[in-house]
Amino acid sequence: PFCQTELTGEDLAGNCVRLLEAFGLKRTALKEQLTGCAVDGAYVNFQIEKHLCQKLGMREKWLIVSWDSAHLLELAINDAKKQSKFFWLQRFIKTCGTLMNKYSYGKQYEHLLEAAELVEEQILQPKQFQVTRFVQCELRVYETVLRDWTTLYYLQEQDCVINSLGGGDVSTRTRRNIHTECEAGDRDNFSFKHDDIKSVDFVCKLIGLNDIYNILVRASMSVQQVNKYPWEHDDSIRYLQKCLNEYSKLL
Repeated sequence: PFCQTELTGEDLAGNCVRLLEAFGLKRTALKEQLTGCAVDGAYVNFQIEKHLCQKLGMREKWLIVSWDSAHLLELAINDAKKQSKFFWLQRFIKTCGTLMNKYSYGKQYEHLLEAAELVEEQILQPKQFQVTRFVQCELRVYETVLRDWTTLYYLQEQDCVINSLGGGDVSTRTRRNIHTECEAGDRDNFSFKHDDIKSVDFVCKLIGLNDIYNILVRASMSVQQVNKYPWEHDDSIRYLQKCLNEYSKLL
């Protein structure tokens, strides 16, 4: 169920029961047959198990409430990003986000399609980071940047030429026309630097993150399966740790 405006465990429990009843489940049946559920941190902090049992008139020891493994994994990933040693990752995410946003619509999107034809590359549609989504969303951004890198590199080279002309020894009319075209393409993101994506450092980080997030996504998809037992979720997390440790030895 969705957290809406509920600010107490009692309100959250009421929302859960109403949602279950909307699917045709009776309270009497829930009292006898509901044995467990997985929730996120807000529900845990509000002691949802106690209030849910009170709503249904059942004993607390009959209901098992666990903190959803997929949410815990996302929290762990976000906590890692906030560490000072991973500040480079925040900058990298910003670079990829700016790049994807720049070519997602309007004239710049048209330029992306035209450039793909010129360099004879099959590209993926630009993707955006979504803070409310699981790691699958972030992986799709890295996959897109990696797949479209040749085309994006070509476009950034063209931007460098335009910038040089805009400040070089050309007529005022030409500079004005160039400036107008740039603003029409994207007013917010035209300050993007060519050097940001052409370096070996950027490419190596992109490849590494693509590998790492593939590992994370497999684990996330595994723990999102509702037909798995809790200990199988634990096994998936342990396997994730093993895979990441083995990958770190290759770096």
